[in-house]
Amino acid sequence: MRISKSRILATSMAVAVMAIIMPVSLVPSVGGTFFQTATAATSATVTVTVTLAPASVTISGSTDVVGATLTYGTQDSTAIAGALGAYSFAVPYDWTGVVTPTMTGYTFVPDHLDFANILADTSGNDFTPSLIVAVEQDFDNGIPKEYSLGQNYPNPFNLSTVIPFALPRAGFASLKIYNIVGQEVANLIAGNLPAGSFRATWGGKDMNGETVSSGIYLYRLKAGDYAETRKMLLMK
Repeated sequence: MRISKSRILATSMAVAVMAIIMPVSLVPSVGGTFFQTATAATSATVTVTVTLAPASVTISGSTDVVGATLTYGTQDSTAIAGALGAYSFAVPYDWTGVVTPTMTGYTFVPDHLDFANILADTSGNDFTPSLIVAVEQDFDNGIPKEYSLGQNYPNPFNLSTVIPFALPRAGFASLKIYNIVGQEVANLIAGNLPAGSFRATWGGKDMNGETVSSGIYLYRLKAGDYAETRKMLLMK
Protein backbone atom coordinates (compact mmCIF):
# COMPACT_ATOMS: atom_id res chain seq x y z
CA MET A 1 0.00 0.00 0.00
CA ARG A 2 1.39 3.40 -0.97
CA ILE A 3 0.87 6.49 1.16
CA SER A 4 1.19 9.75 -0.61
CA LYS A 5 3.58 12.42 0.65
CA SER A 6 0.70 14.85 0.96
CA ARG A 7 -1.06 12.64 3.55
CA ILE A 8 2.15 12.23 5.59
CA LEU A 9 2.63 15.99 5.61
CA ALA A 10 -0.97 16.65 6.69
CA THR A 11 -0.65 14.15 9.55
CA SER A 12 2.55 15.77 10.81
CA MET A 13 0.94 19.24 10.83
CA ALA A 14 -2.03 17.99 12.85
CA VAL A 15 0.28 16.55 15.53
CA ALA A 16 2.18 19.84 15.71
CA VAL A 17 -1.00 21.84 16.18
CA MET A 18 -2.20 19.53 18.92
CA ALA A 19 1.09 20.03 20.79
CA ILE A 20 0.65 23.79 20.69
CA ILE A 21 -2.84 23.83 22.16
CA MET A 22 -2.16 21.36 24.98
CA PRO A 23 -2.61 23.07 28.44
CA VAL A 24 0.59 23.90 30.27
CA SER A 25 0.61 23.65 34.05
CA LEU A 26 3.45 24.63 36.41
CA VAL A 27 3.41 23.16 39.92
CA PRO A 28 4.08 25.80 42.61
CA SER A 29 7.69 25.72 43.79
CA VAL A 30 8.69 25.81 47.45
CA GLY A 31 7.57 29.19 48.75
CA GLY A 32 6.09 29.98 45.35
CA THR A 33 2.68 31.52 44.91
CA PHE A 34 1.72 31.09 41.24
CA PHE A 35 0.68 28.71 38.48
CA GLN A 36 0.32 29.27 34.71
CA THR A 37 -2.04 27.87 32.07
CA ALA A 38 -2.15 28.38 28.32
CA THR A 39 -5.42 27.97 26.37
CA ALA A 40 -5.99 27.31 22.70
CA ALA A 41 -8.49 30.17 22.46
CA THR A 42 -6.25 32.96 23.74
CA SER A 43 -2.80 31.45 24.30
CA ALA A 44 -2.77 33.85 27.32
CA THR A 45 -0.88 33.36 30.57
CA VAL A 46 -2.79 33.79 33.84
CA THR A 47 -0.78 34.51 37.03
CA VAL A 48 -2.39 34.07 40.46
CA THR A 49 -0.55 35.63 43.44
CA VAL A 50 -1.22 34.56 47.03
CA THR A 51 -0.18 36.93 49.86
CA LEU A 52 1.00 35.17 53.00
CA ALA A 53 -0.63 36.29 56.28
CA PRO A 54 1.61 38.10 58.80
CA ALA A 55 2.86 36.06 61.72
CA SER A 56 1.55 38.59 64.26
CA VAL A 57 -0.45 41.79 64.72
CA THR A 58 -0.12 44.59 67.28
CA ILE A 59 -2.61 45.74 69.92
CA SER A 60 -1.93 49.18 71.42
CA GLY A 61 -3.62 51.83 73.55
CA SER A 62 -3.31 53.64 76.87
CA THR A 63 -4.10 53.05 80.53
CA ASP A 64 -3.17 56.63 81.59
CA VAL A 65 -1.12 55.07 84.40
CA VAL A 66 2.62 54.39 84.10
CA GLY A 67 3.47 50.84 85.17
CA ALA A 68 0.02 49.32 84.74
CA THR A 69 0.14 45.64 83.79
CA LEU A 70 -1.79 44.38 80.73
CA THR A 71 -2.55 40.66 80.89
CA TYR A 72 -3.56 38.90 77.67
CA GLY A 73 -3.80 35.45 76.10
CA THR A 74 -4.37 32.00 77.51
CA GLN A 75 -0.76 31.80 78.70
CA ASP A 76 -1.19 34.93 80.85
CA SER A 77 1.29 36.96 78.84
CA THR A 78 1.85 40.48 80.18
CA ALA A 79 2.95 43.91 78.99
CA ILE A 80 3.80 46.97 81.11
CA ALA A 81 2.43 50.43 80.28
CA GLY A 82 5.23 52.93 79.69
CA ALA A 83 5.35 56.71 79.35
CA LEU A 84 1.92 58.36 79.72
CA GLY A 85 0.46 54.90 80.30
CA ALA A 86 0.91 53.82 76.66
CA TYR A 87 1.18 50.11 75.87
CA SER A 88 1.78 47.94 72.81
CA PHE A 89 2.26 44.20 72.33
CA ALA A 90 2.09 41.61 69.57
CA VAL A 91 -0.32 38.67 69.35
CA PRO A 92 -0.60 35.91 66.72
CA TYR A 93 -2.48 36.67 63.52
CA ASP A 94 -6.21 35.83 63.83
CA TRP A 95 -5.89 36.04 67.63
CA THR A 96 -8.89 35.84 69.95
CA GLY A 97 -8.60 36.74 73.60
CA VAL A 98 -9.06 39.19 76.48
CA VAL A 99 -6.86 42.12 77.57
CA THR A 100 -7.10 43.08 81.26
CA PRO A 101 -5.31 46.01 82.95
CA THR A 102 -4.25 45.92 86.62
CA MET A 103 -2.47 48.36 88.93
CA THR A 104 -2.28 48.42 92.70
CA GLY A 105 -4.68 51.03 94.06
CA TYR A 106 -6.64 51.43 90.79
CA THR A 107 -9.68 50.18 88.98
CA PHE A 108 -10.17 50.58 85.23
CA VAL A 109 -13.14 51.31 82.97
CA PRO A 110 -13.73 49.08 81.11
CA ASP A 111 -12.21 46.38 83.31
CA HIS A 112 -11.23 44.37 80.20
CA LEU A 113 -11.45 44.36 76.39
CA ASP A 114 -12.50 41.37 74.25
CA PHE A 115 -10.84 40.71 70.88
CA ALA A 116 -11.95 38.20 68.26
CA ASN A 117 -10.03 37.05 65.16
CA ILE A 118 -7.67 40.05 64.95
CA LEU A 119 -6.38 40.29 61.35
CA ALA A 120 -4.63 43.69 61.46
CA ASP A 121 -2.92 46.06 63.89
CA THR A 122 -5.43 47.78 66.18
CA SER A 123 -4.87 50.97 68.23
CA GLY A 124 -6.86 53.28 70.50
CA ASN A 125 -7.70 50.49 72.94
CA ASP A 126 -7.81 52.79 75.97
CA PHE A 127 -8.74 52.33 79.61
CA THR A 128 -9.78 55.01 82.13
CA PRO A 129 -8.13 54.57 85.55
CA SER A 130 -9.71 55.40 88.90
CA LEU A 131 -7.99 55.52 92.26
CA ILE A 132 -9.54 53.16 94.75
CA VAL A 133 -10.76 55.67 97.32
CA ALA A 134 -12.96 55.45 100.36
CA VAL A 135 -16.49 56.19 99.12
CA GLU A 136 -19.18 56.02 101.77
CA GLN A 137 -22.93 56.23 101.18
CA ASP A 138 -25.08 58.10 103.67
CA PHE A 139 -28.26 56.04 104.08
CA ASP A 140 -29.76 58.30 106.77
CA ASN A 141 -30.81 61.12 104.43
CA GLY A 142 -32.66 59.00 101.86
CA ILE A 143 -32.59 59.73 98.12
CA PRO A 144 -31.71 63.37 97.29
CA LYS A 145 -33.99 65.35 94.98
CA GLU A 146 -31.20 66.88 92.91
CA TYR A 147 -27.52 66.56 92.04
CA SER A 148 -25.09 68.44 94.23
CA LEU A 149 -21.37 68.75 94.97
CA GLY A 150 -20.54 70.01 98.45
CA GLN A 151 -17.50 71.85 99.77
CA ASN A 152 -14.70 69.56 100.86
CA TYR A 153 -13.77 69.33 104.53
CA PRO A 154 -11.45 70.07 106.14
CA ASN A 155 -10.41 72.91 103.87
CA PRO A 156 -7.56 73.78 103.85
CA PHE A 157 -6.35 70.23 104.48
CA ASN A 158 -3.06 68.45 104.98
CA LEU A 159 -3.19 64.67 104.70
CA SER A 160 -6.67 64.01 103.36
CA THR A 161 -10.04 65.63 102.74
CA VAL A 162 -13.65 64.50 102.29
CA ILE A 163 -15.75 65.49 99.26
CA PRO A 164 -19.54 65.17 99.68
CA PHE A 165 -21.86 64.77 96.68
CA ALA A 166 -25.41 63.64 95.94
CA LEU A 167 -26.99 61.71 93.06
CA PRO A 168 -30.80 61.69 92.65
CA ARG A 169 -30.59 58.89 90.07
CA ALA A 170 -28.41 55.83 89.62
CA GLY A 171 -25.94 55.96 86.76
CA PHE A 172 -22.38 56.67 85.69
CA ALA A 173 -20.54 59.33 87.71
CA SER A 174 -17.01 60.70 87.66
CA LEU A 175 -15.16 62.73 90.28
CA LYS A 176 -11.80 64.12 89.15
CA ILE A 177 -9.11 66.32 90.67
CA TYR A 178 -7.32 69.00 88.61
CA ASN A 179 -4.47 71.38 89.36
CA ILE A 180 -4.92 75.13 89.02
CA VAL A 181 -3.97 75.11 85.30
CA GLY A 182 -6.57 72.45 84.49
CA GLN A 183 -4.34 69.37 84.26
CA GLU A 184 -5.94 66.17 85.55
CA VAL A 185 -4.27 65.02 88.75
CA ALA A 186 -6.47 62.14 89.94
CA ASN A 187 -9.60 60.31 88.88
CA LEU A 188 -11.31 59.40 92.14
CA ILE A 189 -14.49 57.87 90.73
CA ALA A 190 -15.40 56.60 87.29
CA GLY A 191 -18.22 54.09 87.40
CA ASN A 192 -21.86 53.39 88.12
CA LEU A 193 -23.25 54.45 91.48
CA PRO A 194 -26.73 54.07 92.98
CA ALA A 195 -28.86 57.09 93.84
CA GLY A 196 -27.96 58.56 97.20
CA SER A 197 -25.63 60.83 99.17
CA PHE A 198 -21.91 60.00 99.23
CA ARG A 199 -18.60 61.03 100.74
CA ALA A 200 -15.34 60.45 98.84
CA THR A 201 -11.94 60.78 100.51
CA TRP A 202 -8.87 62.07 98.66
CA GLY A 203 -5.46 61.51 100.18
CA GLY A 204 -3.61 64.13 98.15
CA LYS A 205 -2.02 61.71 95.65
CA ASP A 206 -1.94 61.76 91.85
CA MET A 207 -2.74 58.95 89.39
CA ASN A 208 0.75 57.48 89.84
CA GLY A 209 0.39 57.32 93.62
CA GLU A 210 2.74 60.24 94.19
CA THR A 211 1.96 62.87 96.83
CA VAL A 212 1.12 66.20 95.20
CA SER A 213 2.55 69.56 96.21
CA SER A 214 0.78 72.27 98.18
CA GLY A 215 -1.57 74.55 96.30
CA ILE A 216 -5.07 75.14 95.03
CA TYR A 217 -6.83 72.18 93.40
CA LEU A 218 -10.16 71.82 91.63
CA TYR A 219 -12.53 68.88 91.99
CA ARG A 220 -15.26 68.24 89.41
CA LEU A 221 -18.32 65.98 89.55
CA LYS A 222 -20.05 64.84 86.36
CA ALA A 223 -23.19 62.69 86.37
CA GLY A 224 -25.86 62.62 83.68
CA ASP A 225 -26.30 66.20 82.43
CA TYR A 226 -24.95 67.60 85.70
CA ALA A 227 -21.42 69.02 86.12
CA GLU A 228 -20.00 71.19 88.89
CA THR A 229 -16.51 72.26 89.95
CA ARG A 230 -15.24 73.52 93.33
CA LYS A 231 -11.89 74.63 94.77
CA MET A 232 -9.87 73.28 97.69
CA LEU A 233 -6.52 74.12 99.25
CA LEU A 234 -3.81 71.63 100.15
CA MET A 235 -1.30 72.96 102.71
CA LYS A 236 1.66 70.99 104.03
